[in-house]
Amino acid sequence: MLVCLALAFIEKIVASGAGKKESTIVFKPGANIIYGPSNTGKTYIVKCIDFLFGSDADPFDSSSGYDSISIYLKTRGGQVVMHRKLGSNKIDVSSTDPSISNGKYTAKASGKNYEKTINSVWLALIGITEQHSINKNERSQKQVLSWRTFCHTCKNMHTMHPD
Repeated sequence: MLVCLALAFIEKIVASGAGKKESTIVFKPGANIIYGPSNTGKTYIVKCIDFLFGSDADPFDSSSGYDSISIYLKTRGGQVVMHRKLGSNKIDVSSTDPSISNGKYTAKASGKNYEKTINSVWLALIGITEQHSINKNERSQKQVLSWRTFCHTCKNMHTMHPD
């Protein structure tokens, strides 16, 4: 998964839980390659990122002892931290960047209360500050443009053209 944020980069992702040692992955500016042997957590990293993009799927089972995920972003204007508990539809955003408002955001992209969806934050980080609709299907039904739309498009392109 390639994550390109023109105006920000992921500094780190942290999984935490009561009585558990935090599990942290640190990134550097630019392209980061996640590699390693099977069963070492690469897929969990991708699932954690997707979870903070607004996915309904928890990145791992709560029996692991971890109950929340945080992502730290470095922006041109400061830092943005997003924190989400497993099983929750709310994402807490704390920002020192004046272009991103602190508060609770819903995980699902929606036309209603768009500015209070996590989608509005992610798109603002790449310079898209207004709500847009795109065609959902060949019948020209509309859906809200979301950050995850880009992710699914890239995933589908890779599936169609794996080389």
